[in-house]
Amino acid sequence: MAADRRKVLLIGWDAADWKVIHPLLDAGKMPGVQSLVEQGSMANLATLHPVLSPMLWTSIGTGKRPFKHGIYGFSEATPDRSGIQPITNLSRTTKALWNILTQQRRRSLVVGWWPSHPAEPIDGVMVSNNYHRAVGPLADGWPLPNGTVHPPQMASELAELRFHPDEIEASDLLPFIPRLGEIDQEKERRFVGVAKILSECTSIHGCATHLLETQDWDFAAIYYDALDHFSHLCMKFHPPRQKHIDERDFELYKDVVTAGYLYHDMMLRRLLALAGEDTTVILMSDHGFHPDHLRPAALPAEPAGPAMEHRDYGILVMRGPGIKQDHTLHGATLLDICPTVLTLMGLPVGQDMDGRPLLDAFERTPDVDSIPSWDDVEGHDGSHPPDRRLNAQESQEALEQLVALGYIDPPGPDREQALERTERELDYNLARAYMDAGRHGDAVPLLQSLYSKYPLEYRFGLQLAMCFRSLERIDELEQVVNDLHSRRHRDAELARQRLKEFIGVARTRRQQRRKAATNEAEENEPTTGGGDSQRSRQPLLTQKEWAQIQDLRGLARIDSFALDFLKGYVHLAKGDANKALECLLQAERSEVDRPGLHIQIGEAYLKLKRWSDAQRSFEKAASLDPVNAHVWLGLARSYLGRRRYRKAAAAALRTVGMMYHYPFAHYVLGVSLARIGRTDESVNALRIAATQNPNFSEAHLALARIYERRLGDSTSAKFHRERARSLRKEQKESRAGTVPIDVPEFSEDDVLSSFPPVPELDPATADNAEPIPRLLHAPVKSSQPESAESDEEIIVVSGLPRSGTSMMMQMLHAAGLPIFTDSVRSSDEDNPRGYYELDSVKRLREDAAWVSDARGRVLKVVTPLTPWLPQGFHYRVIMMQRNLAEIIASQGAMIDRNKDAAITPNDDVVKRALQRQTRQARQVMALHGIDVLNVTYADAIEKPLEVASSVCRFLSRDLDTRTMASVVDASLYRQRGSGVDPTAGEGTGTK
Repeated sequence: MAADRRKVLLIGWDAADWKVIHPLLDAGKMPGVQSLVEQGSMANLATLHPVLSPMLWTSIGTGKRPFKHGIYGFSEATPDRSGIQPITNLSRTTKALWNILTQQRRRSLVVGWWPSHPAEPIDGVMVSNNYHRAVGPLADGWPLPNGTVHPPQMASELAELRFHPDEIEASDLLPFIPRLGEIDQEKERRFVGVAKILSECTSIHGCATHLLETQDWDFAAIYYDALDHFSHLCMKFHPPRQKHIDERDFELYKDVVTAGYLYHDMMLRRLLALAGEDTTVILMSDHGFHPDHLRPAALPAEPAGPAMEHRDYGILVMRGPGIKQDHTLHGATLLDICPTVLTLMGLPVGQDMDGRPLLDAFERTPDVDSIPSWDDVEGHDGSHPPDRRLNAQESQEALEQLVALGYIDPPGPDREQALERTERELDYNLARAYMDAGRHGDAVPLLQSLYSKYPLEYRFGLQLAMCFRSLERIDELEQVVNDLHSRRHRDAELARQRLKEFIGVARTRRQQRRKAATNEAEENEPTTGGGDSQRSRQPLLTQKEWAQIQDLRGLARIDSFALDFLKGYVHLAKGDANKALECLLQAERSEVDRPGLHIQIGEAYLKLKRWSDAQRSFEKAASLDPVNAHVWLGLARSYLGRRRYRKAAAAALRTVGMMYHYPFAHYVLGVSLARIGRTDESVNALRIAATQNPNFSEAHLALARIYERRLGDSTSAKFHRERARSLRKEQKESRAGTVPIDVPEFSEDDVLSSFPPVPELDPATADNAEPIPRLLHAPVKSSQPESAESDEEIIVVSGLPRSGTSMMMQMLHAAGLPIFTDSVRSSDEDNPRGYYELDSVKRLREDAAWVSDARGRVLKVVTPLTPWLPQGFHYRVIMMQRNLAEIIASQGAMIDRNKDAAITPNDDVVKRALQRQTRQARQVMALHGIDVLNVTYADAIEKPLEVASSVCRFLSRDLDTRTMASVVDASLYRQRGSGVDPTAGEGTGTK
C-alpha cells in the first residue's frame, strides 16, 4: 500500500510495562500483543520528565516537548481566575496530529486522548477525555458534559455506548478479585475502584470499536488510562509481596493488575480485527510502572507524588505493511511517535518537532520530507477558535448560583491558595521539562523563584542544585546544598517544637473535658445518671489537625541518606573524589537499594581512575535496575578505562538504544568505536553527540583528531578544532560572568509561619476545638449519638434551594417548635414570609462548633451543606423535594430579580450538580442511619394537612396540624413543571 494511502491505528495504554507483559507473553496469556511482537518491531520507549500523563500524551500527539506545546500539568486556573479546572486542550499552543491531518483532508478518530476536552472540530470524530467518567448512580441520569463529542450531533448515539459502574456485577470482578466474597464491603472499598476503572475503560472501548466499524477514517488514536489506574490502586499488591504489605490484602488484590493486562489484550484483539492487515498498528505507553523491588514503599508528600511509581520506559510495538517483523528498535522516545506517523502517511515532519521518525522499523527506508513548522501552514485545521473558553468545573455554575441565592458565602482565601498552589506546580513542571531537554539555564529562574517563595518545599532547592551541577556552576551548587543542609536541620528542630505544642493542646483539651464532665455530673445527678458523655467521647484532635501533625512529623524527620548523598554530589562536582566517596559510602550504609547511589559511587571511582571498583558499582546498579541508560554508560566508561574497547562500545551502544537523546553516550560510543578502528561509525556517533548538544566541545575535539589522524581531512579537522576552542572560550566567559545567586534567608519566624498553626483553646469549653468528624466521613464509633430525648435532638429541614425549605420552617414555627435562626436574612419578594435561616450555616464547612447550640431546636441546612454537619448529634431530617426543572426555573427567576447577579446558568450543568448534591446527602444520611422524612413540595402545597400529620408522626410530637397547614400559601407555587421529574424524590414517607 502506498504511504500516502496508509491507515494508522495508534493505541495508547497508559503505564503499560514490558516487565509485566513479558511473563504473560511467556505464559501464552496475551495473544494479541504476541501477534504484534512477532509480526512487527518492538522497543522500550523512553519517557520524558516530569512523568505526568497529560504532558506526555500531548508530547506524543505533537512530537514536541511541554515548553513547546503548553500543557504543564493536571490542572490550571480558569481564564477568569475564579477557580481551578482540570487541564484542557485549550492550553495547547501547537497543532496535534489530528489538526495536521485535517489540513491534509485526512479523517481522524480520536477517543479519550488526554487532554482532549473540549472536543476539537476536526475532520472526523473526536470524543474527549470526559466521555467515560461516571459521577454518580446510573439512576440519577448520566448526561454527557457539553463539548464531549464532535460532531455534537453524534453525542446521543455515543452516550448510549458507555458502561456505568452500577452495571458491573460481582461475576465481572471475579477475574480481578477472585476472593471478592471475603471482603467486608462496608469497610473495604477498594473493589469499588476496580469496578469504576473497569467500567470506564469498557466505555472507551465500546466507543472506539463502534467508530472504527461505522466511520471512514485514515488515522485513529485511542487512549486507555485503565492500566495506570489499576497500577496506582493495586500494583503494591502485585507479586511478589513486599515486606510492608499486609498478607491478607496481598491475597485479596494480587490478581488485579494481571487481570487488567489480560482484559486489555482481549480489547486489543478486537481492535486488530477491525483495523485489518493493511493498517499499521502502533501500540505504546507513555511510561512504565515499577512492578518489582523498585516499587516505592512510600510516596513523597507532594502533588505529583504518585509519579514516583512510574518507570522511565514504556512499551512500543509496530505492525503493518513494510514494517520489519520480529525486530527490536533501539533509542525510541515518545517524541518519535508523531514524526513516525507523519512519515507512515507520506507527510513531511516539522523541523520544530523534537522527535525523529523511527526509520529502523521500516523494511525499506522511506524518504523523509520536512517543513519548518506545521504551525505555519494556514487553513482550517480543526483547532478551537482563539476565544474558545470552558467553564472552570461542571459544578461551577451551580456553585455560583448558591452564592447568588445567598445560601453559601463566596469562596474566600482558599480560592487564592488553590490558584497559587496550582500555578506553583505548573512552574515546577515547566522547569523540570526544561531540565529534561538540557535547557538548565531556562529552568534556573523558575526554580530560584520557587525556592525563594516556599521555604519548606526542599524539592525546589534540590532541582536547582541539579541545574547548577549541569551548568558547571559549582559555587552556586555548593551554596544551595549548604543552605539545604543547614535549613533542613533547623526546620526539623522547629517542627519537633511545634509537634510538642500540638501534644500540649491535646493534653489541655483532655483536662478540660474531664473537668467539664465532672462538673456536669455533679450538677445533673441523679436525674441524668452522669455527665456529658458525648463531650468525653469526642476525639481530642480534628482530622485536619491530625493531617497537620503528619506533615510536621515529615518535616521533623531528617533523611540522612539524602544529606550524605548531596554532600557527596558537591564534592564530586568540585573534583574532590575522595571526599565524595566518603560521603557516598556513608549514604550506602543507610540505603543499599538505590541504583542512583551506586551510579554516583561509580562516578567517584571513575574520577579516581579506579576502573574495577567503578565497574563493580555500576554492576550493583544494573542488578537493581538493568534498564537504566546511566548504568550502562557508566559501565562503558569503566571498560574504556580498562582498555576493553569492544565491551565499552557494546555498553555504549546499549545505552543509546535505551536513551537515544544522550549526547555523552554517543560521545563515549564514538571514542570506543575509534579505538577499535570502526572510523566511519565513530564519526557518525560523534556527529550525533555534537548535534544533540551544540555546546559539546569534547565531541568536536574528538572529531578533529579523527579527521586529522585517521582520515587525513585537515579542513574538517580545522573546523572542529576551532569550534571546540570557541565553545570552551564561551563556556569560560559564561562561568566567569555568572552572578552568585541570592539564597533567601528565612528566619525562624518565617519558617514557623509556614508551619500549621497551633490550635487555639477556649478555656470555657472544649467544643471550640471542633473535634467531631463530619457526616461525609465514615462513622467514628466514639462519635455516634446515644438515643436522645426531644430536647436533645436537632431537627434539620433540608433540601435544595427553592425546594420549599422555608415553607416547612414556617409550618414548624407555627406549630410552636423553637427555630434556630438569627433573622439576618430578611424576607423579600421570593420569600415574603422569611427564610428562617442561620447565617453560620453558610460557613458550616469551616466551622461547626456552633451546632451543639442547635440541640432541641429546628435548623435549616440546604442539601449541599448537610454532609458537613458534625457527627455525634441526634438528627431528624425533613428533606424537601421538588421537580428539578421547577427548582432550576425558580432559582433562575430569583437570580434574574437580583440585579447584582452576573451569571447565566446552564440548566444541564446545574441539573447535574444538583443531582450530585442530593445523592451525596442521601448517602451520608443512610451511612449514619439518620431518620429522614421525604416531603415533596407539590404535596405540601396541595395536601398541607396530610403533610403536617406525617411530620407530626415522624417527629413523635403532638402538634397543631391545622395551624401548620394554614401557613402554606399556594400562590407562591409560581414555577410549575410539566410532568414528574424522576430525580425529584419518592413522595412523602420515612426511610
